Amino acid sequence: MVNSDKNSNNNSFFFSLQEINNWQINSGNLAGPASDSTSESPRVELPILQRGFVWKSLQVENFWDSLIREFPVGAFLLAKISADKKSQSPSESQEGYFLVDGQQRATAIGLGFSSLWRVENCPEQSSNVNQNNQNFTQNYALWLDLSTYKLSPPDIALKFRLLTRSHPWGYGRANNTRLQSYQRDAALFAYTEALKKYNKDTLYQYPDIPLRYVWPWDAYLPIPFSILSDIVINPEKDILNSDFDNELILEKFKEKIDGVEFWNQDIPMKTGLNDKCWKAQLFEILNNVSDENKLLGVIVSQLVNIHKNYKISAVCLPENDPADEIRRYSFKDSSLEPFPDLLESNFVRANTAATRLEGEELAYSIFKSFLPKSKKLVESIGKDAHVRPSRLVALTARLIMAEEKTGSNENFPGPLNVARFREKLYASGEQPGSFKDNLHEFIEQHCKDNVIIKDSVFGRASRLLLGEKFTEAGEGSKLLGLGRILTADLAQNSQDLYLLLLRSIRSEKLTEADLKDDSTRKRILGLLTALAWFSNDSSEMARRLWGLENWWAGEASKPGLFGDEVMGLKKDSKLIMYPLPSPKLLKEVLKSLKLYSLTADDLIDGSDWQWAQRKQIISNCPESLSTGEKLNIFNGFPKFTGDNEDSGDPEIARLKNECWWSFWGTVSRSRVLVLFAQRDFLEEKFPNYEPEAPDQLEDTDRPYDWDHILPSNYCDQKLTRGLWKYWARSNGNFRAWPQADNRGDSDALPAKKLTGKDEEETKRILKNSAIITQNNRDNWLKITDENSGDLYQALKDTKNLPGAIGNIILSSITDRLFDVYATWYDCLELKDTFGAKNPR
Repeated sequence: MVNSDKNSNNNSFFFSLQEINNWQINSGNLAGPASDSTSESPRVELPILQRGFVWKSLQVENFWDSLIREFPVGAFLLAKISADKKSQSPSESQEGYFLVDGQQRATAIGLGFSSLWRVENCPEQSSNVNQNNQNFTQNYALWLDLSTYKLSPPDIALKFRLLTRSHPWGYGRANNTRLQSYQRDAALFAYTEALKKYNKDTLYQYPDIPLRYVWPWDAYLPIPFSILSDIVINPEKDILNSDFDNELILEKFKEKIDGVEFWNQDIPMKTGLNDKCWKAQLFEILNNVSDENKLLGVIVSQLVNIHKNYKISAVCLPENDPADEIRRYSFKDSSLEPFPDLLESNFVRANTAATRLEGEELAYSIFKSFLPKSKKLVESIGKDAHVRPSRLVALTARLIMAEEKTGSNENFPGPLNVARFREKLYASGEQPGSFKDNLHEFIEQHCKDNVIIKDSVFGRASRLLLGEKFTEAGEGSKLLGLGRILTADLAQNSQDLYLLLLRSIRSEKLTEADLKDDSTRKRILGLLTALAWFSNDSSEMARRLWGLENWWAGEASKPGLFGDEVMGLKKDSKLIMYPLPSPKLLKEVLKSLKLYSLTADDLIDGSDWQWAQRKQIISNCPESLSTGEKLNIFNGFPKFTGDNEDSGDPEIARLKNECWWSFWGTVSRSRVLVLFAQRDFLEEKFPNYEPEAPDQLEDTDRPYDWDHILPSNYCDQKLTRGLWKYWARSNGNFRAWPQADNRGDSDALPAKKLTGKDEEETKRILKNSAIITQNNRDNWLKITDENSGDLYQALKDTKNLPGAIGNIILSSITDRLFDVYATWYDCLELKDTFGAKNPR
């Protein structure tokens, strides 16, 4: 191993790549060869306050291209581990240095050595694996596409490929964009077929396919780069300190690949750009002299060269900060309060440039600096509640800050201010009852003996939001709750409403008895989701409800919920919230627009149709055939009814228009309603999916696709009428569907994709697709391959009548849209909270 050089005059170091790799091993982030015990290289660790790995795949790939070409990549910043800061060390060591700036680069270097194909990194081959190392190691795999054909950007010499847990197929080779759906489908099919031949007993579904069973899809000739790197730095062979032979290294490389249990089977492993098996082609290159063979030799030579000779500089912070002395003699500030910690100050400064660390993530790093032992506890609570650790700390801090104030609405805490958060932590000291002490105590109350306490604040909130199964007559088991995906969505996208819930639980206003009462639970879930999904300003609604004693207990007819002080207009006359029409009323109103019996005159383009729809609903609400009374979706909103209803006031007309399009935009386009309708299916299908897991990668994909039930290629053609395009892009035509299940039938007509091998499977597919009523099921199943010709004709932009198939399509999509809305509205009994008051 090449030892680090130190310049004692300016306190700087120079590290080899192997030494930098060892920093990750020392910190428990990566598995790999242990540090050379005889090395004089200083020990470097990542302090606990460091954030996670946030670089995107392209950054890692381009970084390794720079390393191979020996480009300068910038200096690291270190800080001496002091006695009072050893708690920031994962090993609580007082020896060595902290890496203050450069974590992303250091981790990227480590990924070039972290081979998940080692025996000790494969759970099924070894039961003695460090769990932390295993998790991180198996989240990434660095490959190299040996082909230099059409490299992009043009200044790239080698095309490295980083595969991640969420993108096991990699990104596009030419432009680094996400692969198209058909490419991902083809990749999944190839991986699944290979797995079937390798091990018929254990098959994985995306996103649970281990990275050791996949390869870059949009590639010509991929090779596992980390295996090659592993050979070069193998301490047993001592290649770096001896004369090496390219042929010997390549022979060892061949042995390593052939020794991987998955690869040594007779399994074809094609890519999307090459019909040949990449493994067979690689062996052919290794066995014969060719340009590719020579290129691989050049890469090996350069790899050995950079490991022997290439070093990255690092500078160390001074051990003593003169700030206190400077402030002592400053006539402008006579305060003798201690200056912010040197390590934390430099970390904050270093991470407000480059790949920025801002807002809650920065606050979370500061939190870890002050309470390092709480990091694992926060992650455990977050995992249980499906809330990101950074968001969990922000919510906790805001809750405690609110309790320090008095009043009703006045103590509603705004978004977390990082500077204020940092200031309060420094001012707290160690005294009991301080902000820091309350923060620590609140976190500690959630866990005992590493088990999350279900009666804790986040525990109760999680139980309410996630929900539990109940049995309904004739329907089987259903989920009374949001499930993991929508719980995480509420915490991440409507944090003020989530905070409102936490405060009610924390203050014991919302009791355990309330949480056990189905009616109360439905009311709370209904209010939270209605405000999160339909309100034009959910934060403003949370502020207004904050001062109400039991905001979930009132009825729509009582003052307070629909009263001006809560439901009214903001000062800028912007609508905040409005009553929600029942699904039955909505269907009756839209049905009057001839959606079920189209004539040629009805087939106008999308934008004109939207205008006709708005005009009829807003200005000419039809009369109900059953009662003769005028339908009005705004009934129950004082500002739009009574004396104001027909006043002709342009302001009232404007607000009605705003109200309708705000509502209709959510009903027709917001996918959360579809996720709610399919929540039982998604919970059961993806039991391991953690939408807000602590180790969540920035590029993480969901394990499902948004699938058009009527394929998009039927409706997105140039000659397709605007009306069809409008409805085909609505919620009525979308279902959340597993990536793997969608790979073979995404372009199939509904009758084919919704039909199983027998009647029971067909019912299950229809139910899982949130195609709920029998009439709607029958209509979808009428759209078959046999009438595909009539279908294309009906969709064309001509004056021809749409015919029976055209009306069936529109009926299928619109009915399902109503049913999806009704699933949420009826399940959570919205008629009792936000329901518009109509005589039906």
